[in-house]
Parts: sequence; C-alpha cells; structure tokens
Amino acid sequence: MIDFEKKLGACFEKIELIEYKVFQISENQEYHDSKFAIVELINDKYGTKFDHENWLHYKESDEVSYFLNEAGNNAVHNNGFPLQFHVWMGKNGFVIGISQDKDFDAVEVNKNKVFQTEGRGFEFYRRCKNVVFFDNAKNARCVYFEYLF
Repeated sequence: MIDFEKKLGACFEKIELIEYKVFQISENQEYHDSKFAIVELINDKYGTKFDHENWLHYKESDEVSYFLNEAGNNAVHNNGFPLQFHVWMGKNGFVIGISQDKDFDAVEVNKNKVFQTEGRGFEFYRRCKNVVFFDNAKNARCVYFEYLF
C-alpha cells in the first residue's frame, strides 16, 4: 500500500534500527549487481528466502524483489544515473530506499496512474501488503519500502 504521510524517521523506531548500508550506483552493471547484493544482504541478515529472480517470473508475493525492480527501473528511466540504494536493517524489519537527483510528483503519478516509463503507474505499490512511501509526496526524490516481521 502507498502511504503519503509516512516518514522515514518513524520507521527507524518501528524496526529498531541496527545497521545502515548504502550502494552508490553510477552505471547499469552496478545497478543490476546492487539489486542482487541487497537481496543477499537481507537474506543473510534475517534468514529469509527472497529471490531477485522472482520478479522475472511475476511472483509478486516476493515484494522485496518486486520493489527493487519496479522502483529501481522507474528511477533509472526517470533520472538515469547516479542513483543510491539504501538499506536500513533493524530487529523488527527493514527499509529499502532508492534515491535519485530528479524529483517527481508521486501523488500525481498515483492519482492519474501515469506510466510514461516501464513502470505501471504505481500499480504494484497500491497492491503491496507492505508500505511504500516517499520523502516528499509532491517532489519525491526517494521512494521507500518498509518490511516488518
């Protein structure tokens, strides 16, 4: 689900933040490698079985892989490089963030189901069981995904 009011700082308390990792992305290969690295990092930390390949096989139940691909592809097509992937890990869950230099109006994209890129106008975000939110709904530069255990 999409939450236009949620703030990143509140997530840190909820997940009981322990560790933070950032991936600097300046080219296509780093982008692809980082998505796999994030899935491995989360699986290693939590003993989960997320699989980056699930996105390729349309297994939306793997929301981590879906988010990394949907939000990542949207960012690449909207902004290009550089990008940053962020992972905040805590005792009760984690938050993934994807930040870019160029802003966009997340409310407009959601309301009018705008999809000028390969994304589907936030269709996955609306169906998501976990929460997708933004740093600023009207001038978003970062999209976040909160996953709680």
